[in-house]
Amino acid sequence: MCMDYVNIGTDILKREYMNAVIDTDKRIKPAGGLWCTEYKHPDSLSWLNYMLYKPSVFFHKAPQDNPFKQTGVLIHLKEGTKVFSLCGQEGYHFLKNQYGLSYEKLSELYDGVFIDIGHPFGDTSEERCDNYNLFSVNTFILFNLDAVEYYRKMAIDIDPFDYEYEYDSFSTYRVDYSEEKYTIEDMSPEYWMLLDMICSSMKDFILMEKQKYPQVSSNKIAYLVYEEVKRRFQKEISEVAKTRELNVKKLTQSLCTSATRRVK
Repeated sequence: MCMDYVNIGTDILKREYMNAVIDTDKRIKPAGGLWCTEYKHPDSLSWLNYMLYKPSVFFHKAPQDNPFKQTGVLIHLKEGTKVFSLCGQEGYHFLKNQYGLSYEKLSELYDGVFIDIGHPFGDTSEERCDNYNLFSVNTFILFNLDAVEYYRKMAIDIDPFDYEYEYDSFSTYRVDYSEEKYTIEDMSPEYWMLLDMICSSMKDFILMEKQKYPQVSSNKIAYLVYEEVKRRFQKEISEVAKTRELNVKKLTQSLCTSATRRVK
């Protein structure tokens, strides 16, 4: 099993930002967790390579102020990390038969899942093609931050060029890795207090939505919860975010996915 993975888009990992893994309408593709790609070579990052070939994806995901300067983290997993391998038909049918294609259930027993798109999975050729396109590159989704032994910060400088006139060109990039190894701090007590408050206050709301729409995915329920939480707890969340130097939007999203998972 590979022990090193790359996440592009942030250079700091906080437990308060970790969205709980929840199921979506696209059953083979969950929401939440920490999405990574394999780390094989410092000058070849598969997800970044994919984005640079797909301008619409690149500019949607990239920082708005300067899309050609990005950040990332290189994570190293602990020995004994339990990873489910979704590889080919065998892995697919095991996930389908044992867990009903539910990553929420899978995350109760595994620290993460590795999706190998080199071995198509699905019951029909059309489904296999759709599943391939959902992930685009080999993907590792980390469910449990406790599985991270340490991480290093990455600064990515991409050679800018105009996609409109140079679409067939491939931009090169340079990656600098911090020498320092970082560990992930414990969750703040304020987070747990807020989560308990939200779950207690919104338990009936969440259960009612789940009963009203039993076929609706947890992801859509979490969206409804997000809108309600913003309305009811905006002041409390803002105060905790300010005290702990957290991003309000990321904190709110994490609280909502955690509440949706917790309330059964």
